[in-house]
Order: sequence, then structure tokens, then C-alpha cells
Amino acid sequence: MAGKPNVRLETIGDVSRFLGKLINKVERGQVDGGTAGRLAYIANILIGALKDSELEGRVKKLENLLDSPSGKGQQGTSLDANKRLHQSRF
Repeated sequence: MAGKPNVRLETIGDVSRFLGKLINKVERGQVDGGTAGRLAYIANILIGALKDSELEGRVKKLENLLDSPSGKGQQGTSLDANKRLHQSRF
């Protein structure tokens, strides 16, 4: 693969397209099954990391919203009070 640009896999869609191309290459005999299996395994790990990153971003946004001066819980309690309550249970 020397001389070819690196594949940018930044989204789950990118990984999905990569895997689709990889399958086609295996079917055409351009990539052996062992190499394809290793790449698919790594791609699966990357998908998990992308999902985790996306979830982390969503949680951070919620935390920022709750930490804002107007951010109140459903019962009007602040996030700090909810944290203390949660910590006291465990």
C-alpha cells in the first residue's frame, strides 16, 4: 500500500464504507482473507471508540446544560445536589 494516501476513518459511516470496499477487494482477490479479518477486527474496535466518543460528547453537553445557572433538574434541584444524592447511595 506504499504511495497511497491514508484512509480517513473519522465517522461510523467512513468505517462502513471502508469495510464495504474491503469486502469487494476480498471478493476480487486483491486482499487475502487473513488481512481482511485483521482489518475488520480493528475497524470494529474503531466503531466502538467512535460510539463512545459520540456518547461522551452528548453527556458533556448535558452536564454543561445542567451546570449552567439556569440548569435545574426536574424537581428544581441543582446538579450539585443530585451529585451528592447519587454519591450518598453508593
